[in-house]
Amino acid sequence: MKEERIIRGVMASAGVAIGRAIRTFDPLMISYNFHIPQSETSKEVARFRASVEKSRRQLERMQAELRQSRIPESSFLVDAHLLILQDKLFVDRIVETIQERAVNAEWAIRQVSEELYEAYDRLQDDYLRERRGDLEDIVRRMLHNLRSKSSSTLPSLPYDAVLVATDHDQLDYAVIADNAPLIIDTRNVFTRLGLFADHIVKA
Repeated sequence: MKEERIIRGVMASAGVAIGRAIRTFDPLMISYNFHIPQSETSKEVARFRASVEKSRRQLERMQAELRQSRIPESSFLVDAHLLILQDKLFVDRIVETIQERAVNAEWAIRQVSEELYEAYDRLQDDYLRERRGDLEDIVRRMLHNLRSKSSSTLPSLPYDAVLVATDHDQLDYAVIADNAPLIIDTRNVFTRLGLFADHIVKA
């Protein structure tokens, strides 16, 4: 039996979490380009609009839940996402791309969003450039919904776990902040999103 070792030092967090390590990630999904018959574009537009509506319902439900959470201020993250879904410049351009180029909805979303990403990257204002992240989150959500998958990649586990989470959307991080008993923020993500609580510790 090994002798017990006691290590003394400066405490670096608000507590200790022990569990099975689970790594999750959700990179932006790869979209494939394929042409559809011109006669099928109306169905593809309807499919796209259904994903927009499903995304809106998800966001409104999540907003209501966040308002009742330990960090109700995190519900403000949903506002920016809902505004993007209401933005005709974004939604209508995707519809036009489907109709004019006769392509699938996933590829149309990709084409329009890439143009907007480039526009955000050219902005001189740091705050406005960071709004690109809101658009990326909406793109990810719509792509998930188009493929009939849950927009949340966070697992529901029957045992205690240490969740190593990278590349999630802002609302996933808000859910983590509300449910995890201890968070070690190594990338300053929660601070940048304005999520502050006693159980969130910056590493």
